[in-house]
Amino acid sequence: MSNFFKNLNQREKYLILSALMVLFVFMIFSISTNLVSSLNMSNKQLTKAKSDYEYVVSKVKALNQVIENSKLDIKDISYFLENDRSNIVLESEVIQDNNTLKIIFITKDLKDSIAISDEVSGKINKALDTVEYSKIDNKSQTILYFN
Repeated sequence: MSNFFKNLNQREKYLILSALMVLFVFMIFSISTNLVSSLNMSNKQLTKAKSDYEYVVSKVKALNQVIENSKLDIKDISYFLENDRSNIVLESEVIQDNNTLKIIFITKDLKDSIAISDEVSGKINKALDTVEYSKIDNKSQTILYFN
């Protein structure tokens, strides 16, 4: 091979060296173009993943705010029992102890007590722990315990 290279004219040697240089530059250009396009694709994927994450976080925050705002307090429950269901509920009392909520109400019969119990437990975002029904003087007393 070195004998072949020695037998070439000066002009032929320059042509071979310049062709090798052009080939080398082309290879470097191809590799750098591939790297740049891969980097751009990764940046686009990162941007998309980041925007998806931020979208989900914003929706979770909004949902948590809605859930937090939808929780009823003692005044809302008392108002519901005394005003909205005044034709069914004869007497009512709402007691808050630490993390326990106790709702006591008296209705005409057991059917009304069950209906009101279902409505109240559906409106409160707490777990219903215990339900006590009792009959007192032809009236139904109900006690609901929420944790």
